[in-house]
Amino acid sequence: MSKNFIITESERKEIQKKYGITEQYSDDGQLDVNELAKKIVLSKKYSEIVDEIQPTDYSDEFEFGDNFISNLLDEYWDEEYYDDLYDVVKMEYGDIILDLYGSSEE
Repeated sequence: MSKNFIITESERKEIQKKYGITEQYSDDGQLDVNELAKKIVLSKKYSEIVDEIQPTDYSDEFEFGDNFISNLLDEYWDEEYYDDLYDVVKMEYGDIILDLYGSSEE
């Protein structure tokens, strides 16, 4: 189920500028959280976090996953849709993120 939120024009422009993301917005300014999550996971920021975060710094894969997602979404923490965005990333991409933890043990 897709959730939509209304954002201001300045928020919309800021996100578009920062990530070059436009597809998740409808003409009336509604934000599709699923599309935003997809764009964030496909973004340069995701790759940067993969390179920066060390799985060995965390006690288990769940702590690693929570910290990874929190770092990925840190720019959205004060948005009203943050919890929904976090949940979408966790549900849709959590297994991929947890695999990063496991791949460090090889």
